[in-house]
Amino acid sequence: MQLHLAQGRIVWVTVPDSRGGNTKTRPAVVLTSDSELGTATELQVTAVTTLMGEAPFAHTVELPSDPNGHPQTKLRKR
Repeated sequence: MQLHLAQGRIVWVTVPDSRGGNTKTRPAVVLTSDSELGTATELQVTAVTTLMGEAPFAHTVELPSDPNGHPQTKLRKR
């Protein structure tokens, strides 16, 4: 199965935690622009977390979720 990458798409990546250790596979949102995706050697992504109100970031965005898997994001947890 081939994945169509696009800015804003949720993909699964293996990344370290915010302290640089404890790598784990987690969902992430693609930040790289669509115009750069064809030539980019690395993708810019931002990790998705379920730690509502506990994320150490100045800005957070809540993504749509549903216990059965949201039809667009496929996320099950808030």
